[in-house]
Parts: sequence; structure tokens; C-alpha cells
Amino acid sequence: MSSLIKNVVEEEMTDEVIPLHQISSNMLSKMLEFAQHHSYLPPEPPKKPVPVNFVGAVEDPWDENWVKSLSEDQLIEMIKAANFLDFKSVFDLCACYTASLFKGKSIEELKAKYGIQEEFTEAEEARIKQENPWTMEDINERLNL
Repeated sequence: MSSLIKNVVEEEMTDEVIPLHQISSNMLSKMLEFAQHHSYLPPEPPKKPVPVNFVGAVEDPWDENWVKSLSEDQLIEMIKAANFLDFKSVFDLCACYTASLFKGKSIEELKAKYGIQEEFTEAEEARIKQENPWTMEDINERLNL
């Protein structure tokens, strides 16, 4: 299920070492649990638009329980590990679940949850918007969520 591992195995079966020092054994164990549950075949991707609280976003309730069992720190670690290993089904599941955590929340709620206190002055905000006009586009349309 990991394209990186699949490509290394399929290329000449060399003794090439895959550097996994960036990935904890806990994350590898969780990925293996996911792969085994799905008989090493990629499951259906999460539904879009991603529902608030992720309820009904995936076909298999086991996937929903699996991703919801991760703490926010583990979720970030899993996204990084899945990205590194090119484990698309785990990456998509975790990214969509993360998006669902933000969906329907106001900027004020997110600032409070993550302890964001820094505010831009009106001039700074205007400069940022001018330099990055894409920030004003509808994020849900761009991400197809």
C-alpha cells in the first residue's frame, strides 16, 4: 500500500535500505494495522465534501475509529509518515479527518483552541492579502471539500 516500499521491492529486489528514522515504530505499527485490516489493498477514499466530525466520511466504520483513535500530535505524525512513505490511503484518511476538525469552526474558535494570539494590523493584513490573493478564495472550492 506504500508506493515507496512497493517501488523499492519491485525494482531489482536489491538490498536497498529505506530510511525510516523519521518514522516512529508506533506510527509504523499503526500503518501496518491499517494495511492488514484492508488485506493490503487500498480502501475507498473518504467522501467529499468531508462532513463535520467525519461521521459517515468513510465506507468502513473501522477506518473512522482508527483515525479518531489518534491524538492530534499522532495525527500530524501519521500524516508526515504517510506522506514520506507515499501511503496514499492513510494520508488521505488522515488529511480528510484533519479537515473535518476545522470545518464549521470560526476563526475565533480556532484561535482559542490553538492558542493563537497574534493579530495583524490592518496595514499588515492588507499587504498580505495583496501579496497572496489566493488566500481570499473559497478554501472549500480549492480543496474540493
